[in-house]
Amino acid sequence: SFEGIEVIDDAGDCYRERAGAGLPVEMIEIRSTTEGDPILVIRRLLPDGRQEAFSDMTRDAFGTQAWFRRVCVGHQPPGSQVGDCEPPEQLASPDPAPAESTLFALTVDGHASGPPFYVTAGRVVAAEGVDDAWATQQLTIVSEWRTPIAIDIGTSPRRYVLDSRWVSDGATGAPADVRPTVIQPGGSITLQLVLAPRLPTGPAPGIYEISVPISHWRDVDPATGPTGAAEGTFALLVTYEILDAREASAILAFCDAAVVGAADLTEFDQQRLTDGLEEIEAAAIRLPSSKRDDLLAETSALRLNLEKWFGPEPGHGGFSTDGVIGIIKRLCATHLVELSVQA
Repeated sequence: SFEGIEVIDDAGDCYRERAGAGLPVEMIEIRSTTEGDPILVIRRLLPDGRQEAFSDMTRDAFGTQAWFRRVCVGHQPPGSQVGDCEPPEQLASPDPAPAESTLFALTVDGHASGPPFYVTAGRVVAAEGVDDAWATQQLTIVSEWRTPIAIDIGTSPRRYVLDSRWVSDGATGAPADVRPTVIQPGGSITLQLVLAPRLPTGPAPGIYEISVPISHWRDVDPATGPTGAAEGTFALLVTYEILDAREASAILAFCDAAVVGAADLTEFDQQRLTDGLEEIEAAAIRLPSSKRDDLLAETSALRLNLEKWFGPEPGHGGFSTDGVIGIIKRLCATHLVELSVQA
């Protein structure tokens, strides 16, 4: 399973036909090793007739865990004997960024009515004193219910294995003497997630997602605890984006300027709002392209709404800086204030 890649059954035939005609073509193949680890190959025929192939071996636990590039004089069908090709070149691997640079987002899966509590998360931090762990993260569950509730999160800490193909729960199950935790109104409990890499070199840069199941009971007796089956169980999805050192440095440089500019987006003043957007857009040039594009799309939309609001024509409903500020808060792991205006 690779996000954004759709399997097309006749892709191989398409590639062979175009390559046989000397036309530029590109294809992504995903194969498995004997142990089941995925090997990704990007194969393409260049306009000058050479064939170039990039092989991603970083998910092979028993391999070199690196990228390779090979160039051949002409088209080499998959599985054929290698003809007039250069020796494969191992490409430099990106330097890993510290765990504290990891970006994350919390979402709830499959729970329409909402639980009687909310969840906040601390920063991802490098693991210390935890065997085979790469990092840990604290989740805090805070009750919003008017009477005591009970929460069942199973074993604590919970151990999750960051895998190149998926993320699996490494917990072995709750001990027999573990009981749901009763939380008073406004009270909280803390859960520690232990993030362990599948590969000994640590998790490769990329996107990982874990699902934390949380069961709950409302209106419980604090002395006896909950009775019967849980009222509901929902999945808290935590999406991690692990960066390489270059990405992390670029985001840090962006944050040095963008957080200052974000302060202007808290004032109901056209000039301040415009100045803040200009600072943020100037800082965005330091970001990796995908994150830069997302941010600039939000600043562009906000500019249009500001022009309508402060323009001569009445009737515009309002504007909000939530979209821009939300991206900066995620990238910079900081608390910022948003401004919303409605009329």
